[in-house]
Amino acid sequence: IEKYGSPTQCVENKHSGADSNSLIMSDLYQGRITYACIFSAPGGLIQLSIEKYGVLDGVVMIKYEDAQNINAKRQNDLDEI
Repeated sequence: IEKYGSPTQCVENKHSGADSNSLIMSDLYQGRITYACIFSAPGGLIQLSIEKYGVLDGVVMIKYEDAQNINAKRQNDLDEI
């Protein structure tokens, strides 16, 4: 937050009182937990999320979308219509 400010979008569906890592990961695997935030950076977008990875494992995913590539893809899609 110090570097990029507050997220432009944030989705957070918390677990229902699960008090152990195994239960939290099980809820994540079954789609009952969602954590994702999008930050606007000077050159594009940064997305942070927690994704399922196996039955009792999760990963923190960091995705960066370059603004120039987003605009080029958008223009290409429009050209195909």
